[in-house]
Amino acid sequence: MKKKLFKILPFLFLSLSLASCGGGGAEEAEIKLPEPPKDIKYAAVKEVEGPLADYIEIVEGDYAFNIEKSNPDYGVGYDGTLKIKVKFLSTIDVKQGTGYNSFGPTLNGEIIDASGAKLEFNLDISTDADFARYLKRGSGEEWLTLNLSGQGSIDSEEDAVKMLEKFKKGKKIRFISEIVEEKFDDEEEESSASTEESSSEDSGDCGEFLSEYEDFMDNYIDILDKYKEDPTDMSILSEYSSITQEAQEWTSKISDCASDPLFAAKFAKIQMKIASAASN
Repeated sequence: MKKKLFKILPFLFLSLSLASCGGGGAEEAEIKLPEPPKDIKYAAVKEVEGPLADYIEIVEGDYAFNIEKSNPDYGVGYDGTLKIKVKFLSTIDVKQGTGYNSFGPTLNGEIIDASGAKLEFNLDISTDADFARYLKRGSGEEWLTLNLSGQGSIDSEEDAVKMLEKFKKGKKIRFISEIVEEKFDDEEEESSASTEESSSEDSGDCGEFLSEYEDFMDNYIDILDKYKEDPTDMSILSEYSSITQEAQEWTSKISDCASDPLFAAKFAKIQMKIASAASN
């Protein structure tokens, strides 16, 4: 599915295992992931927040959170899914698709611990065609599959243990709906200009970061193209080693800018370019 492409973000190149191709490469410490628990369940909150609150509700119950180790070709970590049953109350016609941006109905599941605090990961469905079709029908119950996001990266076995402990702390899942509108080039430029005028100094910093980040990712795409042309070229491994080291410097800034609306719009545009390069 198209949304799967966006799970490659933000560091697609870290998942490209060049070191395992061509008989050698940069040395990296192997991280042995603990086996994920198989008995995690979250109790669903019935009421849905956001613009779809009058159109859907969640069928109450305890829903299993299924966790698996990620495909090693896509990096070290865990993938997770949760199937939720949604009841459709009345009809609404929501446009869905992918053009200049991905647009349509979304459902974001926030995980809550025993104290009521939100944990730092989500389970969500983004601009899904089936979801849009069910909303238009406006009746019945359907199962929707939510995917793990925002869980962070794993750089050591200790990180992996902490991540699994975080998953186990969850007790409930509540849902926030959104309808992502379709955007076009002129609308994006207009929105960006308006946001730039009213943004704080932090937004300016994020704008500068995005420009530098895009240059960096263009460099990565060049390396990816070289690899596609000749996977046996050992000189690419040196470039790969250098660019993966530099990648670590970007992580904290991405986190700092994540809540900046200007950053989010432009970052999505870069994401689409990276995904396109990887899939071609």
